[in-house]
Amino acid sequence: LTYPEMIVTLDNISLADIVNHHKRTHTHKNMRFIVAGDLSGKENEIIDMVNAMELPEGKRLNYVDNDNIHSTNAFLLERDKTPGVSLKIRMSSKREMARQERLAMNILNRMLTGQGGQISSETRRQGIMYWISSAAYSDRGISNWVFNGQSNTENLSKSINVIVDGLLRIKNGEVSNKDLEDSKAMRRGGLYRTLQTEYQIASRIAPYYFYDGTVEDPAEDSDLIQSVTKEQVIELARELMRSNIWGIGLYGTTTQEVTVN
Repeated sequence: LTYPEMIVTLDNISLADIVNHHKRTHTHKNMRFIVAGDLSGKENEIIDMVNAMELPEGKRLNYVDNDNIHSTNAFLLERDKTPGVSLKIRMSSKREMARQERLAMNILNRMLTGQGGQISSETRRQGIMYWISSAAYSDRGISNWVFNGQSNTENLSKSINVIVDGLLRIKNGEVSNKDLEDSKAMRRGGLYRTLQTEYQIASRIAPYYFYDGTVEDPAEDSDLIQSVTKEQVIELARELMRSNIWGIGLYGTTTQEVTVN
């Protein structure tokens, strides 16, 4: 469901629904823990503490499939007292990207909206956006490519045009080898910076462990990053564009006319 479609269902939720949901989800077999740090001699104690929690045994619940994902009309949440206009553009495809493909998209995002990226540099040159970022991730049978940013009513159309122009350049294969290698080097450096503390390591492992039980060794990412090619990032971007499943949302001081345009 899209967010507007989800909102419509809220009135149908009863207290009994919430209680039943809690009973189904808060069980031993549906629980996941990550404990990071020096655990020498403490493993059994930690396991005993978890097992001692007063919860029913239950079962591991599967994620709901996203088979019904589809495009939606542009969505506006107008707030006159909110400065500027926040925007989100999302493209989706009905396929989960593999780990190495997610890293490839991360590298492409650095080339577009990272420091010195094609899109971020152009918005800065024109002075039309306060900030811009992008991310790609997989979730329950789908992959998403998301652009977030903030502009104002006067520059909103210009900002969207810059994002679209950047996407069209990628679609047309306009990716330089230098930009790709620079982005890969930045991603490897960022990887090492985010593996310095127990908290960082746990945060890196958590998303896909909680999702499907997969434990990814962050140290392996360096080799996977190095294997990313120009042809791959171009094809991944084209795949998401070809899927033609997209949406755009705006929040702030704007009008419906701006959204439609």
